[in-house]
Amino acid sequence: KGLDFTVRNSLPDGWVTNYFTENISWDYAGDSLDDAKTALDNTLAFYLGEEASNGPHYRTIYHPDWNAVGVGFYFAPGESGYKMVMAFHYGSLER
Repeated sequence: KGLDFTVRNSLPDGWVTNYFTENISWDYAGDSLDDAKTALDNTLAFYLGEEASNGPHYRTIYHPDWNAVGVGFYFAPGESGYKMVMAFHYGSLER
C-alpha cells in the first residue's frame, strides 16, 4: 500500500531489523455491538494481563519500536453469534 516502514534495531530487548509485527486473537460474540465490544475488551484485557510475566502481547503493544497500529476484524457466523477474529498490526513508519 505504499507505506514506508523503517528498519528497527532495538537490541537487546527489541526485534532485530523487523519492520512490523502483529497480535492475532479471537473470541465469541453474540449478534450485538455490545457483544463485539465485550469480545474486544476481553482480548485487550488478556494482552495487558501479561504485564506481570512480561508476555509477548503486552511487550508488543508497549514496545518503543512501533509508532503506528492497524486493526482489523473478521466475523465468522456461527449458530449462536459470531467468532470474532481480531488482528493488530504494529509498525514504524517513516516520519
